[in-house]
Amino acid sequence: MNVLDSKAITTFAKLAFTGATVFAIGWIGLTVGDTKTGVKEAQADIWSLDFAPKSRQQRFVETLMDEGMEKPRAYDFNGNQMFFSTATTNESPVQVLRRFQDGFVRHGVNKKRHDQLPPALQNAVGLAHIKDAPPAERQKTLAVYKRNFEHLNGLFSGEVVPMQVSRNRVMMMGTGSNDGAKKGIEFLHESLTNLKKGKDPINDTVDVMRYVEAYRQPNGKTRINAIYSDENLDLDKFKHDTESVGTGVSSTVPSCLGCKRMFRVKGESEQEYAANGFESHGTPADSMAFYDRALANRGWHKTDASKFLDEARRRGAAPDDALLANYSRDGRFITLIAYPDEHGSVVQAFESN
Repeated sequence: MNVLDSKAITTFAKLAFTGATVFAIGWIGLTVGDTKTGVKEAQADIWSLDFAPKSRQQRFVETLMDEGMEKPRAYDFNGNQMFFSTATTNESPVQVLRRFQDGFVRHGVNKKRHDQLPPALQNAVGLAHIKDAPPAERQKTLAVYKRNFEHLNGLFSGEVVPMQVSRNRVMMMGTGSNDGAKKGIEFLHESLTNLKKGKDPINDTVDVMRYVEAYRQPNGKTRINAIYSDENLDLDKFKHDTESVGTGVSSTVPSCLGCKRMFRVKGESEQEYAANGFESHGTPADSMAFYDRALANRGWHKTDASKFLDEARRRGAAPDDALLANYSRDGRFITLIAYPDEHGSVVQAFESN
């Protein structure tokens, strides 16, 4: 992996925090968190003990608290312990980025403020030709590579750096390594060493992931979400078909025939709220037909609203590309959404009281 290869960062970011990950944890956090149902809050208080130096993870959480985020709540994501915190503000997403970056520097998470994306490498002369470039172009190229190096060095050494910056949305991300890499090149060396040992160069190197986003909502306010792992992260558990390694299995919602489980997120509380995602080669109608039978066999009953939608769909008065159904049993509910994608269909199932 080239330490200056931005494509490697993009691939790594997609592996660690897919859209499904952020959506699932965010859905649980935003829809369940305000109901005071006992979703377990992260035990952040014990991270303020004075008799030991604070880890970067502790300092990261303290930054979130200082910047007005709610106390983090703990969730199980396919067997990984994840944390979610949120807040709203009248600031713009870019103002949030700058404020949080100042906080990360103040708490020692970041060595410097990272409030801009590095310039694109396409704007620089290739390293193979730099010696032949005019002095001004050579200086400009070296500055571009220096900025990119600082950005990647921060990302791979535990700092939180921006991955997207626009008027209406910013995303920040950071990671840490099992050996506590203090520089990006140390992370790269650790990764290559694991590769030589026959280990996974990413999964056996990364031990923690941090993600912070701020985006403008339709009401004009900015929503801030922070999603991060504990320091025992297993990236393999983010892969599809996690049932093959015995993680992320629901005792309530079965996997549809021929489906791969994309994710399972649940609150760590006595009252289980969970989101499940499946990828199927069948159509949305095929997937829904399976769940109609499977859930009925388990004692679940379709709600009157869902029966009305079914009838409207049969009469051509409701769309039949994206399907929705609700089921109830003993005071609990399952909401299913099935919609087409390039492989067939995606099914998302939400369990709640």
